Amino acid sequence: MIAWDETDVKLSALGYSETGESEHDSIELGGGISHWDSGGFKQSSLEVLLGVSEFYEVDAIELSGGGRFYFGQNEIVRPYGAMHGVLTMLDDDLGSQLGIRAGVGSELAVGSSVFLDMNLNYLLPVIPAEDDVTGLLESEIDGMSLRVGVGIDF
Repeated sequence: MIAWDETDVKLSALGYSETGESEHDSIELGGGISHWDSGGFKQSSLEVLLGVSEFYEVDAIELSGGGRFYFGQNEIVRPYGAMHGVLTMLDDDLGSQLGIRAGVGSELAVGSSVFLDMNLNYLLPVIPAEDDVTGLLESEIDGMSLRVGVGIDF
């Protein structure tokens, strides 16, 4: 999965706060299991994703887990709603953030088991990152992401 994100990063320290936009790209690799009905349609999926990204020139590793719920599908298009818990671990001793990513998307069949996955998500911070050294700097990352990837059902 490759994601193009438009994120807001809020930094707070000693009563001072600043919010700025940060565009970044990320790459994710994931796996999961799906439930199919007797007609051959996907009903739900549970998945785990691991990715790398960069915010304001700070490297990050993201680990997420959650699910997809499919609706109104046919043999070619499988639209879905999704929700994931996301742990973003920032480099440079800036701590880790816990958030929720929710969105909608669609899987487009390009073969018998290969599909193109496109989705639009919003990341909402739940627990902001706090620096590991002083505990005085707090970071919150939120915003929209457009994600495109290739998946394989087997």
